[in-house]
Amino acid sequence: MPKARTVFHTKKGYNTLIRVIDTNFWSFGETNASEGGLIGQVTRCMYKDRIPFYVRESLRGIDSFYISSGERWGDKIGRIPRAGRQVLELCAPRPWWTEIAVVVKQIDHLNRTVLPNRNFNGAFIRDVFGR
Repeated sequence: MPKARTVFHTKKGYNTLIRVIDTNFWSFGETNASEGGLIGQVTRCMYKDRIPFYVRESLRGIDSFYISSGERWGDKIGRIPRAGRQVLELCAPRPWWTEIAVVVKQIDHLNRTVLPNRNFNGAFIRDVFGR
């Protein structure tokens, strides 16, 4: 297991401690020739040294029925056409979700939106980390 890194962050009245415990990658839509698809990082963290949570890089779907062929092709080959589609998905205990989401949003240098995802759950995490 990699050595845990500690991230100290103070901003807008928050004095928090987040520890990065482990990272791994997930993929979706890859072909047999390893072309196209999406690859993202999943990070296992600890908030205030006692609350485990996970953050996953992902893409938000397009909010319209119409998608241009350029956007579709960009998705297939892994080029993201709009920075606004990049999001972070958070898996955290329900009572702590909002507080952790605010902190994650504040320390993300790309200023990505933090969202819940019903498919980003314990089963997905066990598949990625093998535990």
